[in-house]
Amino acid sequence: MPIVWSPDLSVNVELLDHQHQDFLKVLNELYSSLQDFQNMTDLDVIFTKLKTYIDAHFTTEEGYFHQYHYPDTAVHIEEHHKFKIKMADFAKHSHGGQMTLYLELIDYLEEWLVNHLKSMDQKYSHFFNSQGLF
Repeated sequence: MPIVWSPDLSVNVELLDHQHQDFLKVLNELYSSLQDFQNMTDLDVIFTKLKTYIDAHFTTEEGYFHQYHYPDTAVHIEEHHKFKIKMADFAKHSHGGQMTLYLELIDYLEEWLVNHLKSMDQKYSHFFNSQGLF
């Protein structure tokens, strides 16, 4: 089911919120493509877009961690690393055009994104704001 952005997902850092919203748009685009049963080439293009977004977002977020000396940097980066491993594993198995893999991916991404935003990312919200980053 598509995820709608809501204030409880905000981390109160404008650039990161915009990136999270972009993540939702791409995830919802993937979801819509599956619902419309578009061809697997379209799904592969959307998956590539998602991977590009994730790499850029994690680079931005981790850059802030280092710049502002965020105390939970190592733990948060480890979560990003686990996520990238899961995405790479999916990519290895997705070349057969199996719809069930995309459905599993969407379930995983929805759960991961909401949980990550509401737990891990919320932890840095106050810290970054206290450092003057909004």
